[in-house]
Amino acid sequence: MKTWEEAVSQLKEVEPRATAWEELSARLAFEDQLVEQVNNLLELEPNDDLWGRIEPQLDVVKPLWYQLWPSWVAAAAVVFAVGLGVWWNGQSTQKVTIAYSTELVADWKSTDVKISQSLEAEVFILEGCQRKSAACTTPDFRDLKGELHELNSQKARIEHEIKMFGEQPDLVRAQIKIENQRAEITKELVQKLMI
Repeated sequence: MKTWEEAVSQLKEVEPRATAWEELSARLAFEDQLVEQVNNLLELEPNDDLWGRIEPQLDVVKPLWYQLWPSWVAAAAVVFAVGLGVWWNGQSTQKVTIAYSTELVADWKSTDVKISQSLEAEVFILEGCQRKSAACTTPDFRDLKGELHELNSQKARIEHEIKMFGEQPDLVRAQIKIENQRAEITKELVQKLMI
């Protein structure tokens, strides 16, 4: 480990630029001038007429409201904020809760009759297509059969929702509408097979 003296003795000697001493002396001269000017500023006395203009304004008593207007503005802002908060909280005083339950109900015998009738009609359509394949290949017949298939899918979805949420009026109306449409389309398909 080297000592400080050994480290300093190994430093190279560097000659400064020729203008370095001039720059340093110019900077020191500028700082001296700056200090002298600051001292002159501190010793400057204001003119007498300046104090003559300021003193009358010191004796004027300002009205109380003029001094308190920032307090009044702050108080108005607080009252407004509190009023807004009370109004905002008072808007919804009711608590809304949503609850649902599922219930499985045994099938009724009346629905069994409807199911068996619709199944009989669909079986009749399938058997008729096997006998008269020409009638079943027309675009009109295929469109009706596609609609019937779509209505059967919707019927199954509605029946599942009724099992999940109970017999809601909207679901029952949708089920009746789908059943009526299915009956009409089944009737049209049977009529096309009868021709």
